Amino acid sequence: MHKLFFLSLILPLALNAQNNVSNADLSKKLDLILTKVGGLEQRVSRLESDNAEVKKEVKQVAKSAKEAKTATETWPSPKKRGRKIFFNKLRIGMESDADRNKGPWTNPKLEINEKKSYWAQSS
Repeated sequence: MHKLFFLSLILPLALNAQNNVSNADLSKKLDLILTKVGGLEQRVSRLESDNAEVKKEVKQVAKSAKEAKTATETWPSPKKRGRKIFFNKLRIGMESDADRNKGPWTNPKLEINEKKSYWAQSS
């Protein structure tokens, strides 16, 4: 019974002590909360602006990648360019061989000592 009596006296005192918070303490806590909320608002606004900048950059990169893709599609493929270069060199080589095979030095009737210049023969 003593315990119950003691508990009944102490419990209201403990609860009443928590209710006696001064206005100064409340204002300090409120100021702390407001500064934290203000800081969070600044961070959120900064992150939103950074997000907008990143979105712009992503759009620009996507656009340039699309342009690069369309530009490379219009170019001939390396295999086609390689074939074209090969056949062009082959054609030039064949033309130069044909040019080399023209002239008096290709005439088998002339002997080495009898060979004259091409200009001397035609006149």
